Amino acid sequence: MRPAVEPSSPAPLLDWARFLAAFWVLLCHARPEHWVAWTALDPESRGWPARLFFLLIRPGPEAVVVFFVLSGFLVGGRLVSNARSGRFSVGVYAIDRVSRIFLPLVPALAVTAGCETMRLGGWPADPGYVWLGNLVQLQGVAVPVLSANSPLWSLAYEVWFYVLGGALAWGWTRRTAAPWGPRVLALGLALLALGCLVRLELVYFVCWLAGAWAGARVRAPLSRPRLGAAAMAAVLGVALRQATGEDQGPLVAASRPLFLVGTLVLGGAVAVLLPALASIRLSSGFIARLGARLAAFSFTLYLTHAPILLLLRECHAPHAAFTGISLLEFLAKILVCLVAAWGLALLVERPTPRVRAWLRDRLLSSSPPTAR
Repeated sequence: MRPAVEPSSPAPLLDWARFLAAFWVLLCHARPEHWVAWTALDPESRGWPARLFFLLIRPGPEAVVVFFVLSGFLVGGRLVSNARSGRFSVGVYAIDRVSRIFLPLVPALAVTAGCETMRLGGWPADPGYVWLGNLVQLQGVAVPVLSANSPLWSLAYEVWFYVLGGALAWGWTRRTAAPWGPRVLALGLALLALGCLVRLELVYFVCWLAGAWAGARVRAPLSRPRLGAAAMAAVLGVALRQATGEDQGPLVAASRPLFLVGTLVLGGAVAVLLPALASIRLSSGFIARLGARLAAFSFTLYLTHAPILLLLRECHAPHAAFTGISLLEFLAKILVCLVAAWGLALLVERPTPRVRAWLRDRLLSSSPPTAR
């Protein structure tokens, strides 16, 4: 992802989509840390304002599906195009992806450890091997996700998408010229990544592939009826996933088919909509620039908001009433998470292009740029 702010974004609505997906996840995770469960809420507070507000901020897990499709569209689509044209460089791709993930991740883990130390008054509860596993992206595969940063579950998916996509692109580009050794290595990496994704949840890789397909194909304008149908399909996918209660705990066996169908419907619908969003140019330069600035720290926001919310929860017990004061306190917590992520992103995400250029100069002789 492009961490530096570009004042003239080629696809401003995609910038807004990136930020809003992260923001929606923040809202969804902040609600149970701030209010009690809906069934425990005071009966006087269960009017239509609270019902509508809780309903609107509930689809955080579905926003993660949008993340996966966006990643496929922006990274996977470029992979497919470069593999087809023979311009794929495994060195440049590896540098771009490693810098994208780990420059924000390492500080985010430090923030997590710091918040937990302050919250618990001592060392974080998770043992060292869990922290190491989350650093090398084995959460959900070999170790649990950090208890203080549950959103890291999706980052492992993202990394293994990159490994599998890169291995396949390299194999396609070099299928005739490469010696057998590198080809075996590429196949081994692809099988390792596929095994990890099977261990996690392979349906999300299908969503990533749908985004890659949408990003690589020729973008013909969609008619209004098709756009409307895709939007309705996205709403249907969200409704099907929400009907499973997936965000309330482990899925029961009877709900799993509904969850899979809802995920695929949502992922496919978003993949259809993204090319249309990418083709729209905003008439307001301010709105486009604002979207670019918000998107520039959306990844850091996703990585850091959970431990900050846990720390802020220590300020008070969850509210049992939905009042104007409790809503203002909720918005204040959201603002704290936004400001913290923005400040950290200035330090760790903004310099990413310079770090990438330095790494390319040191590690590669001459390679063309690939993914953003």
